[in-house]
Amino acid sequence: MFDALRAAPAAVDFTPGRPDLTTFPRAAWLRAERAVLAELSAEQLGYGDPRGAPPLRRAVAEWLARMRGVRVEPDAVLIVAGTAQALTLLHPVLRADGVDAVAVEDPGSLGARQHLRNGGLATPPVPVDEEGVRVDALRATGARAVLLTPAHQFPTGVVTSGERRRELLEWARDGGLILEDDYDAEHRYDRPPVPALRALLADRVCYLGSVSKLLAPALRIGWLVAPARHRAALVDAKRFNDLGNAVLPQLVLARLMESGDLERHLRLVRGRHRRRRDAMIAALAEHLPGARVHGAAAGLHLTVTYAADVPDTEFAAAALARGVKCQPLSWHRQSPGRPGLVLGYAATPPGVVADGVALLGRTLRALGRPAVRASAGRFLAGRQGPDHEDVDRHHDERPDRLVRQEEELRDETERDEEQTDDAGPGHVLEQADAGDEDQRAEDEVDDAPAGEVHPVDVVADAEVDVVPGDRGYPLEHGENAAAHHQDAGERDAAGHPAVAPGPGLPRRPRAAR
Repeated sequence: MFDALRAAPAAVDFTPGRPDLTTFPRAAWLRAERAVLAELSAEQLGYGDPRGAPPLRRAVAEWLARMRGVRVEPDAVLIVAGTAQALTLLHPVLRADGVDAVAVEDPGSLGARQHLRNGGLATPPVPVDEEGVRVDALRATGARAVLLTPAHQFPTGVVTSGERRRELLEWARDGGLILEDDYDAEHRYDRPPVPALRALLADRVCYLGSVSKLLAPALRIGWLVAPARHRAALVDAKRFNDLGNAVLPQLVLARLMESGDLERHLRLVRGRHRRRRDAMIAALAEHLPGARVHGAAAGLHLTVTYAADVPDTEFAAAALARGVKCQPLSWHRQSPGRPGLVLGYAATPPGVVADGVALLGRTLRALGRPAVRASAGRFLAGRQGPDHEDVDRHHDERPDRLVRQEEELRDETERDEEQTDDAGPGHVLEQADAGDEDQRAEDEVDDAPAGEVHPVDVVADAEVDVVPGDRGYPLEHGENAAAHHQDAGERDAAGHPAVAPGPGLPRRPRAAR
């Protein structure tokens, strides 16, 4: 169903996990590719090292040390075709080690869960509360491995607290293995960087990362840093799977990393993503009063929960019928919980974000009418219901909406280019003292004794109550964070019924690639 949803036409696409692909640094990539080709020897065009091109493994090791506080030797880095392949390579390695189950966060990524199940591994759910995954529940599963997104939990956006990290490390020291999916940790707006778990307990953590959220998913380049005892088996699995990633893109990416162009690109898109996030929060305050926004401080998506007695699968189906594509929160749950939507904002200009959220607000209000609720599933099956005039009117507005989206993208790009004209190649674009902030975080990681939790680990991610008149900007530091933070676990246990699949969206879509 992921593929079907991806192909479904929509005027506004809030699919989570998509970066702004219009900002892909084409000129910098072309410069780097020309430079690589000019220096490339004939021998380098042969079969490469299945572990990855040495220049990229060195560049990734330096990137992880600088950005994520992870100190590794280049030989410890395995280049893979994204996190999906990393999970696939881990299947036989884990089974050979006697692991038949990998616990997963609940809610947690449906796609990741399906990749694990495709390898014959059970995926017992572990509830997530406002401090992260519950370690007591993890121990109760009996699983010897767990897949986590501790820096920005998907989909709730929770940052694993310092105390919870200490509990996780104790669990790992007792024989557990943590698979750390650091999928979008570089995209942060309102909080300091959170060091990776791998930086705290290297011999019990498999670290997974990629450039899918940094540059583009189409590149299919990621990395896996595993404990020493698993490296040889993983290299063999990679060799027998595809002999190694394509060498030329690896060398080009290494040049981007070494030159500073990738970091400069990251600074640029952070500002753009922040504006789009702010536009979404403001629109939610206006059009979905009473909804609750989760995970606003970082990442490329927001999760919105609401109190209306409308299953989120039904809400998402009706929204798609009106031209807005998003994912229901229940897709990513294994246990009952409050209904909600997972909304990606990074790939959509602010004006289109506002239009899309306005349509979501109208859709939720309309779902109070039985005829409209019945028509949502029929629309996806190709049979319009009683509200077909409203749907047709929306589709008639698509050309104007697309023209405005193109104009917004052009204006936003020109504005960003003006801001970066003075920053030469290889230099980082300074925004809001972010460089100093990164350096301070790295210095503190360097000074922290092994096994200790870094001070920024205790920074909690805020949840924003969206109410009329509130523009939705989160207060996420110090006492304000504590005052505004709510207990997600208590909300989920407050009597909300299980969410059944709606008429247009099945319970178990196929895994995203």
